[in-house]
Amino acid sequence: MEILNQFGFDIRLFAAQIINFLIILVVFKKFLYKPLLKTLDAREKKIARGLQDAEDAAHALAKAEEQQDKIMKKAGLEAERILTEAKDQATITRDELLSKTKEEIARLMEQTKEQIQLEKENFRKESRDVSLEIAKSILDTTIKGLFDKKDNETLIKKGLQKIKNAQ
Repeated sequence: MEILNQFGFDIRLFAAQIINFLIILVVFKKFLYKPLLKTLDAREKKIARGLQDAEDAAHALAKAEEQQDKIMKKAGLEAERILTEAKDQATITRDELLSKTKEEIARLMEQTKEQIQLEKENFRKESRDVSLEIAKSILDTTIKGLFDKKDNETLIKKGLQKIKNAQ
């Protein structure tokens, strides 16, 4: 032990330093190391949870994008179907309108032909009546002085009767 004294080694001082070191070690372990470990552990858990949440969010985003693609495709198909139906309905409506218009034109043409026929017949009747009047007037003036009044009327009636029969 003398050698230790020669180097200035004091056992009491060494023991006090060991006790101080153990006290500081216990204090650090209790008040600094354990809270520091708790904080580090909590931070590690937060980071792990954050990574898990980010991974879940990435999966959710991928699912949402797939869902969006499906919805967009479905909406596109639905829009195409609606357009096709609208075109078909427009074609049907157009054909119906054309058919009705053609029927209406045919009906109007028929009515016009009937109207023209009636007017022709009326014109014939009127022209016949006018012709008879003119013929009567001509006969009346031509035979006025040739026969007596009774014979004149008889001749005029017979002449008019022949003209009516000829028409």
